[in-house]
Order: sequence, then structure tokens, then C-alpha cells
Amino acid sequence: DSSIAHIFGQWQYLLYGKIGKLLHLSSITTYWIMVIVYSFLFAILIFATIRKLLKEARFEQQIAAHLLTLFATPFFIIKSDGYPIRLFGYWNDKGTIFKRFPPIPYHLASYILSLLVIFIMSTTFDRIPKLSHRSLIIRGTITEIFLLILLTFSPASVVLIMCAFLITSIYLYVKYLINRQAVLASRVFMYTVIITAITISVAIGVKYY
Repeated sequence: DSSIAHIFGQWQYLLYGKIGKLLHLSSITTYWIMVIVYSFLFAILIFATIRKLLKEARFEQQIAAHLLTLFATPFFIIKSDGYPIRLFGYWNDKGTIFKRFPPIPYHLASYILSLLVIFIMSTTFDRIPKLSHRSLIIRGTITEIFLLILLTFSPASVVLIMCAFLITSIYLYVKYLINRQAVLASRVFMYTVIITAITISVAIGVKYY
């Protein structure tokens, strides 16, 4: 039914409404509290990602990279009419902090989940030589849960993540086979199958629901 499909896509706002009602908050107050909370979580996750990417850098350099990520802006254009100073931009760009942290809860939630999934996938691939099959199943399950939540309101993000994930998986699988590391190749294959099979199955079910 169309009403069920609507709930499926907008469940977040129903949840926020329940939280606001429980805490005796108005809808506007609840909305902005969620924006603030999500923005804070997103900023923390960005810093965690920077620390992962810049492992060898000093803490001060990691902080500087974090601030640059948060507050960097594109070059500006000086115009003689209308607004005197305009920033270079394009549709759906993330050129300014106001676009990286839009005051829309479900946009921020999609950014958080997307970065969290990528972070988990990257960490898993880094630790493939040390992980057991049981650990891979657990990590694959956790990753899949976040992907399925993301699929309910931002399927485009899931498509992009899965494309990058499959390309990375194929590269690592071939690399381990070439290096005669069959055990590591089998772990990559298992992790890839767990995530890909469930995601595609659920996506098809949602498509034809």
C-alpha cells in the first residue's frame, strides 16, 4: 500500500516525532536537536576517518586536517551586479560547511551511515590477514545492517558504496591470488559475498515491493 511505502521511506521523521513527544519537545525543537546531534556525530566520524588516513601524522596535523575539512571553501568570484562576492559551486556540491552539514536530518544521517560503512569496510580490508572467518561474518553482518538502514531512505548512496566496494574487493581478490595467498583471497570473497548477496536481494525486494 502507498501508506506503507511512505512509512518505509520517512520512518526517521516518525521516530523523531516519537522522541520529541516522549521528551515533551515541540516538533521544531526536536528537528533542530537532531540536526545538531547528527552534525556533531558526523564531525567526530570525519575526524576518526582522518586519523585512519593520516596514521603517521602528528595529532596537531590531524586536527589541522580536520579543521580544513570542516571549514574549507572554494574560490570566490567578484561580481559587479547582484551579490558582490559569489563562491564557485555546482549542483549538490559540498563546497562549504553549510553544504557539508545541511540542516536536514535525513541528509546528515545518510552522510553518517555512508562514511561509517566505508570506514568499517576499509578497516576490514586492512585487517583481512588477521581476521578469522567468524570475525568476517560478524563484520559483514554489522556492515550489512547499516547498509540496509541506509537503503531505506538513500538508495543512491548504497549504489555508490557498493560500486566502490566491489571494485576494491575484485582488486584485492586478484592481488591475493597472484601472490598465492589463497586463504586471504577466500576471506575477501566471503566478506564480499555476504554484503553483496544480501544487499542486492533486499534492494530487488524493495524495488518490486
